[in-house]
Amino acid sequence: MLMYLDPSDSTPIYKQIVNEIIKAIFTGEIKKNEELPSIRQLGKDLGVNYHTIRKSYQELQYRGYINIDERSKTTISSDFSICEDNELVLRGIERGFKENLREASLKGYSRDDLIKLIDEELENREV
Repeated sequence: MLMYLDPSDSTPIYKQIVNEIIKAIFTGEIKKNEELPSIRQLGKDLGVNYHTIRKSYQELQYRGYINIDERSKTTISSDFSICEDNELVLRGIERGFKENLREASLKGYSRDDLIKLIDEELENREV
């Protein structure tokens, strides 16, 4: 799995990792039940601190995208499916959206700034 992380981006690295894994799920690059690298291995591969990867995996687990078993084996959730459970997907998107809105608000972005950004992004994606 190829990940693009931008240290100059204001988005924290752990969130960039979360976003990259979710993108890989949506694009089919990784499939349900597929094993992800261990926290240590992914940290080594990306040159990122163990605790940062751990935080990313914890968020993905909380949002229902991955499972972490007692042996620290990490897999894409078998319950997660874009077609089978739109409610799960929507809840994850909503949580992430609300978190990003809170962060933007704390950083001083106005409602108009955010609406403009969302409109531009939607136009670029032709949603």
